[in-house]
Amino acid sequence: MHGYTNYSCFAVNIYSSLVLENIMVNIMKVSIKKQSRAMLISFHSKSKAFSSPSERNKFFFGLHGRRQTVRKGGVKYIYRRKGILDSVPHIKVDDSVFIVSRGNASKVLKFFEEWQDKVGVKTFTVLLGEREMKKICRECLRVRIE
Repeated sequence: MHGYTNYSCFAVNIYSSLVLENIMVNIMKVSIKKQSRAMLISFHSKSKAFSSPSERNKFFFGLHGRRQTVRKGGVKYIYRRKGILDSVPHIKVDDSVFIVSRGNASKVLKFFEEWQDKVGVKTFTVLLGEREMKKICRECLRVRIE
């Protein structure tokens, strides 16, 4: 069985399938094209559109996450509250600019849609070299990329 399946940020080539005791085993190699397309996302907050500074903070906490410290009974507890970018592999370009794989762009854009009245967003398709694409893919695949 030979096939080529295109996934969000990598390509999988299936070289052969073996049947061992009613178990199908696929031998595959993960490879990345020398240049792969990704999505550059740039945003700006419309400060006057937010009803309060705490609402603006809610947006940024939802995007980047935050560190929360709670004191209870003389003990200090520290928690990491995750934002959308904690679950989406990305490359930070600048304060309000980052790059995600095209497959993960929909997750991020869905978050921005919830804030569309208060945050402006621009997207651009970009070509990434092999090294930059590996940065994004290593985080989301957690497999060795050759």
